[in-house]
Amino acid sequence: YAGGDDVLALLPLEDALQCAAAVRQVYLDAFGAQGLQSTISAAVEYAHVKMPLTRILGDAHKLLDEVAKDERGRDALAVRVWKPGGKALEWAMPWEWALDGAEVKLSQLAAQFARDDATVKGKEADRFSSKFFYKIRERFDLLNPPRCKSGQPEESAIFNESDALSLLAVDYLASGVNEGREPKLKIKDAEEILRPLLQQCRPVTRDPEEQDENKKFTSSQRLEVDGALLIRFLAHKGVERS
Repeated sequence: YAGGDDVLALLPLEDALQCAAAVRQVYLDAFGAQGLQSTISAAVEYAHVKMPLTRILGDAHKLLDEVAKDERGRDALAVRVWKPGGKALEWAMPWEWALDGAEVKLSQLAAQFARDDATVKGKEADRFSSKFFYKIRERFDLLNPPRCKSGQPEESAIFNESDALSLLAVDYLASGVNEGREPKLKIKDAEEILRPLLQQCRPVTRDPEEQDENKKFTSSQRLEVDGALLIRFLAHKGVERS
């Protein structure tokens, strides 16, 4: 459905994020052809098949207005995943940080983990990423700065980016990703895989009034686990694995 400048689409799980990015590009091209600058935000709801459609549509409006626009500063993508018991996770990012060219970075990361799952052999096949993501909440709690009170500046992180990457890379390799793989991944290889994951787990806010591109975006030092869990959800195509 398209009405005015709004688009509503029902899509397969694996196509939703990339479709949102494609719609955004069409909008940018259309306005750009007229010499106009415009932004477009998107809300993607991954819902259980038994959830009422009216509830999902109502929540999509809130996700778009309150999260993509208000919290992230417009021109952003916001995602929620719903399970039968309620909301499972939420993630949002300005488009400029969410995209690698025309590709959604989360989709790229999910494809990477899905390939790694397919590579692992033996009794742990298709389980390594579950082991890695199971521990990631605990690791993020360790890596994050102490929570500050409302209105106070954010404290510095306990570990710098390099240390955080190294710690997660050790967990990644220990999860079994090298089982059946030749050549084996090394720490540096794991760090390169995980660096974009960390970037997508740090909330970024866009200031729509700021003209200086170097000051337009503010990245938090905190790591939010929902970004990583969304990658796992996409890699497993929404299927829970024990």
